[in-house]
Amino acid sequence: MLKAGFNFLPLTILFAIGLSFPQGKAAPWPSTPIEHSVLQEASCSPDKLAGLWQFTHVIYRGETMPRPNPRLIMHFEFDGENSARLYWHREDENGFCESHSRYTYENCYLRKEVLWLNPESRADCKSDPDMTPGNRSISRLQFSESGQMKLYLPLGDETIVYLWNSLSESPGEPCGSKARH
Repeated sequence: MLKAGFNFLPLTILFAIGLSFPQGKAAPWPSTPIEHSVLQEASCSPDKLAGLWQFTHVIYRGETMPRPNPRLIMHFEFDGENSARLYWHREDENGFCESHSRYTYENCYLRKEVLWLNPESRADCKSDPDMTPGNRSISRLQFSESGQMKLYLPLGDETIVYLWNSLSESPGEPCGSKARH
């Protein structure tokens, strides 16, 4: 069951691409976790979460589209030990935003609390809830049959789904982070 004090994950993605939605709106999906019997086991397997993921597409009103800002490079990294790193920058702008969080993933829901904001992050990162230490959020997260991570976010009275491809087999640090916490 979802606990009081958590916000549905507005995620940096909405901030980074410039989309906004009314705060405090009810989420367009159930307010309690979905039973595993309703979903395919593989679509919510915690074993699939660990690794590095790159934001690639959105699904809005049933239509898959490229990410709204093609210059936005965003990565979400999960270590499998309940630590996550969110990093983004725009190819045509200086600076980046980076946060580290503690997370749990259970019954198709990602629960996370932001623990740290990179002090070298852009000044405007502080206005993003996903970059605000102490912010807690819950969001539905599943995996497609093709292996993409699907993160469901409220957008007003609708849902927008962010698709992420795994980069876990890629060597090096593709995000370009200057610091690790």
